[in-house]
Amino acid sequence: MNEQKILNFLGIAQRANQIISGQELVLKAIKKQHAKFVFIASDTGNVAQKDFLLALERQQIAYTDYFSQIQLSSAIGRSTKSIAIMDIGFAQRFRELIND
Repeated sequence: MNEQKILNFLGIAQRANQIISGQELVLKAIKKQHAKFVFIASDTGNVAQKDFLLALERQQIAYTDYFSQIQLSSAIGRSTKSIAIMDIGFAQRFRELIND
């Protein structure tokens, strides 16, 4: 997995307005099945992480918790611990990049 390539592509998704960030907005997108792929910061608290994982498993949405809050925040230019990818094309590309 090429971490920098994924983070750079996350910045592209941000500029294309294809992401939502922030715990409440991301959880809402997951529950409404608008999120196609989700990034959860590896340093997210246990309670919040459990909420995300339950919702993601229930809706069968792919996710990764590999990156830290600092990495995710730097990639999109604002502080966040969670990011939902809203576009199916971007989501597929993230799955490919993570599985490489």
